[in-house]
Amino acid sequence: DGESTVTTSPSEDEKEMFVWESDTIISGLTEYGIQQVKANGGHLVIPEGVTEIAGTSFEEIEETGTITTGFSPMAIWKLSFDDSDIGDKILNPDYNIVKSVSFPSTLKKIGGGAFYYCLNLTELILPENLEEIGDCAFILFGITGELIIPDSVLSIGKYAFADTRLTSLKLGSNVMIIKEHAFENTQLSGELIIPNSVKTIEESAFEKTKITLLTLGDNVETIGDYAFYGTQINGELYIPDSVLTVGGRAFLNTNIASVSLPSYTEYEEYGKVMLGEESFSGSVIINKR
Repeated sequence: DGESTVTTSPSEDEKEMFVWESDTIISGLTEYGIQQVKANGGHLVIPEGVTEIAGTSFEEIEETGTITTGFSPMAIWKLSFDDSDIGDKILNPDYNIVKSVSFPSTLKKIGGGAFYYCLNLTELILPENLEEIGDCAFILFGITGELIIPDSVLSIGKYAFADTRLTSLKLGSNVMIIKEHAFENTQLSGELIIPNSVKTIEESAFEKTKITLLTLGDNVETIGDYAFYGTQINGELYIPDSVLTVGGRAFLNTNIASVSLPSYTEYEEYGKVMLGEESFSGSVIINKR
């Protein structure tokens, strides 16, 4: 596209503060870095030139019960979910030190678990050039209010924002996939607009949120099992012509009165859309277009 990415070498102080995987990838704080963040009132400044915050995969977190990279108190203090006093440590401000973050314009990827359990981080402004948000990146952290996903973001990982206090969400115009449980059990309410770029909404992506109105983009193909289960969506739901699969219980236990489905007749009585078991409540009126 004719654009070039400008990177800078870290200063000596930045080299001392962070654990560096390369000149552009960081994976955590050093002992000196921990003290600097505390001295800075909990404000974490990630340097210009950093393109990635290394992450821990969801599978590794499940298997080991630990998070080894990022700025989660779990990673900073090498805690384990099996520790008998893990709850006390997570709530202790001496352990949960990150209160605010400044991201560099060069950042492309926030890795898995990077800010897991950062309960004191209540505001999040993501950088404009970010492309990927990893699994569990911000699960169980303290953000409230609105979250804006930049137009540059292509993928939102598993459990990325689950169990946070988000109340509204604006998705960027290039997001292609919202992975499973990404926004589950958040406080999202009102209208949710899925942009035309999105092709896949995975299992339980918005389960048990409080959204009341849903607009699906024109290119959504797959809506996973339990994707909008237990939400407060009401009135008529319009399923775009692009949709091929609506998963089991995807819209069960909502307030939807009727559903408008494409008029194609490739599969069964509901047209081309393959419906899973109890995709909608039994009382919902199905209208083929």
